[in-house]
Amino acid sequence: MGAEVKSPPGNSPYCFRIHCQIYHRTAPLYSDERFKPGYGQLYIFDASEANSRRLENNPSCLSSVMKKLDALLRTINPYAESYLQRHHLIQSNSTVNVKIIYNGTSRLGYASI
Repeated sequence: MGAEVKSPPGNSPYCFRIHCQIYHRTAPLYSDERFKPGYGQLYIFDASEANSRRLENNPSCLSSVMKKLDALLRTINPYAESYLQRHHLIQSNSTVNVKIIYNGTSRLGYASI
């Protein structure tokens, strides 16, 4: 059985349900020439570079607020940590294909595919 996924209007995070399972589409770990890095992709950069890139995407925000939010999220957000761990895994073995599986708890599972 297949499922048709339609993107919602706007820029909000998108969740969808297939066979009673909730899914959330995230951006790829690495951006390309067409798209600027954003959201989860920025956690693979050091905090200073990530802050500069966030301000490029959100020029009306205060740099001091962005720095504080970045420090907070890197400390308490398991998803931020998972992006960085995935980046390190790929850097250490470029032939591995990895996907992150979030199972509804704070524990993260990694699967090599």
